[in-house]
Amino acid sequence: ADNRVARGSELEASLDAAGRVQLVEARGDAKAPARFSFGADRSLTSDRIWSTADGKIETQSASVLTSGPSEIRGRQFFIQNGDVVEFRTTSRATLTSETRTVSADTTTAKIDSRTNQLAELRQTGHVDFKDGDRTGRADSALTRNDGSSVTLDGKAMLRDARTQVDADHIELDDSTKKQTASGKVTTLMFDSAEPVKVVSDIVESSGSDHIVFMQDMGNPRSQRVQLWRGSLNILANLVEGSSDNKSLVASGNVQSNFGLVRATADRLDYDDAKQTAHYTGHVRARKQETTIDAADVVEIGRAHV
Repeated sequence: ADNRVARGSELEASLDAAGRVQLVEARGDAKAPARFSFGADRSLTSDRIWSTADGKIETQSASVLTSGPSEIRGRQFFIQNGDVVEFRTTSRATLTSETRTVSADTTTAKIDSRTNQLAELRQTGHVDFKDGDRTGRADSALTRNDGSSVTLDGKAMLRDARTQVDADHIELDDSTKKQTASGKVTTLMFDSAEPVKVVSDIVESSGSDHIVFMQDMGNPRSQRVQLWRGSLNILANLVEGSSDNKSLVASGNVQSNFGLVRATADRLDYDDAKQTAHYTGHVRARKQETTIDAADVVEIGRAHV
């Protein structure tokens, strides 16, 4: 049932010829704003609120929509009540849900009226994102699955205390703790004495601190992964790393510069603690006028670079 309750210092109703209510206007005052409650744990407050018989609710001035644990603050709200509550505003608004805050120039949302769960939230224009210690920005953002899935598109950036990712597209999945970035991705990692910069087509990371940089082999314009860290430079099809043990593995047409040593191989295992580069498969290493060719393994340590 469409149960709407209006409260305010003034209430004004318009009736049709049969005496049915067609429009209700609720007005607030200096002590309290007007308030509309529609559904369990869902309400709207503003200076003036208009509601029609067919379920439309509108505001003009500063407004707050609360639905379960989520809150949207802004102005000029339009809401269509029903089994799925539809919300939109073309004024800048901010969604707050537990630890997450997202602001944008325009916002549309769909809310399940039975569960109050956020089915979908679309925000466009100067999107600002904050979730705990993570901050970000993008041209647009899409939030789904009651906030557990967030997609940032267009000049997207996501940063925490250890990492910054810039990409065309970033996906966050809180249910799996997985983060994926694609399209001209640049990753900066600050949690070491020597910061790391990686340019790649795709980056995937998980809550276990495992991170994978990939070339998009299905894209004819794709570029190989390139990594810089101090005197180490790597070019490869794929690079995997872990911030736990400060190591990385590069594979697929590996080329590297490690100090004065230039090498190519099928695979490179780099150990930051030992400061060693371990090459495997079709290895060719060169230092100044000396060249080493090996079918299997060559290990180069800091003392040799």
